[in-house]
Amino acid sequence: MSERAEDTRARGPCAISRECGGCALIDESYEIQLRRKRERVLAALGAHRELSGVEVASCLAAPERLDYRNRAKLAVFASDGVPRIGLYRRGTNRVVDLAECVVTQPSLRRAVATLRRWLADFRLARPEGPVMVVDLRAGAHGRWHLTLVVDDVHLDPKALPLESLTATNLDIEGIAVNFGDPSSSYAMGETTSVAAGAGTFEALVPAANREAGVAFVVPVGGFFQVATSLLPAIHARMRSHLDCDGPLCDAYCGVGVHGLMIERARSDPDAFVLGIEESEAATSAARTNAQRLGIAARYVRGRVEDLLAGELESRPLRRVVLNPARAGCRRPALDALLRVGGARIAYLSCNPDTLARDLAILVRGGLEVGEVLPLDLMPQTDQVEALALIA
Repeated sequence: MSERAEDTRARGPCAISRECGGCALIDESYEIQLRRKRERVLAALGAHRELSGVEVASCLAAPERLDYRNRAKLAVFASDGVPRIGLYRRGTNRVVDLAECVVTQPSLRRAVATLRRWLADFRLARPEGPVMVVDLRAGAHGRWHLTLVVDDVHLDPKALPLESLTATNLDIEGIAVNFGDPSSSYAMGETTSVAAGAGTFEALVPAANREAGVAFVVPVGGFFQVATSLLPAIHARMRSHLDCDGPLCDAYCGVGVHGLMIERARSDPDAFVLGIEESEAATSAARTNAQRLGIAARYVRGRVEDLLAGELESRPLRRVVLNPARAGCRRPALDALLRVGGARIAYLSCNPDTLARDLAILVRGGLEVGEVLPLDLMPQTDQVEALALIA
């Protein structure tokens, strides 16, 4: 065995894992990764005495441990005219090229190769050109969507040679241009302009029992789960816990995935979803997705902490899904839930610390946490999510 091959085997499936740092656990066995993630959730809950008796299950393993990411937000920088597309090496501003990222879906790896040639041909990568980030989204049926983040707020998207991409790559679903800030640690700006195709794309949500996936409309730049292989198991757990009568409240609903997939598999002819979401584009997409699935739904735009109390008072909403951002729920939303008699709540979180904080508040208010299930939605990384079942 060659020295390079032996070194690659010792470092796991990725030859640049130490340089990149995006997948912090990729050099460890999968069993150790799952154990570490459960311990992370245990530590978060252990910081609150109210949660000392809560059962924490084994971390649910992902069916897909490589080739799973449906989004790749990558920095761009050219050196000697050769574009690098990848992540910044930790603690530096040097871009580590990710030509064959093993956790990214193959369609996006092919897209990266296409973009590398395009950026080189037209000298578009920083510092010579305006492109500083590419945001790639995997769509349905092998298609993909591209957002170019540029460092010039005055750039006319029509000045970019986009036809050379769309004419030769028929799997591109659309192209948008985001006007970013090169001085910010978060490069993407607030303004995005659709330059080719539609302002939405379709993303697949896998269904249970080997059914064909369900296509959901997602707005350009909108949130969508970066890995989806565990969603059928998550929705099954949610559905079982929320198996009682009445409409379903889907708070922080995004494009409606959780509420709609839960109700899609129920036999209740009176199924109804009330969704609350701050993003206008996501709310519009959720309405479209509900219509496509033939599920009665009402989606209201606004902050959950502002709207939830009124919605819970106006109708008997005892089945609730929570899926907030990393900051967790604001106190008014939790207080509103505590005023609902007999509520059953499925709380999906991407941050064990804020989840534990919110669970402690709910427990002090009289609710009980039946189980917390750690979830490995992003294998090889140190990211862990969790589903808490509350009644």
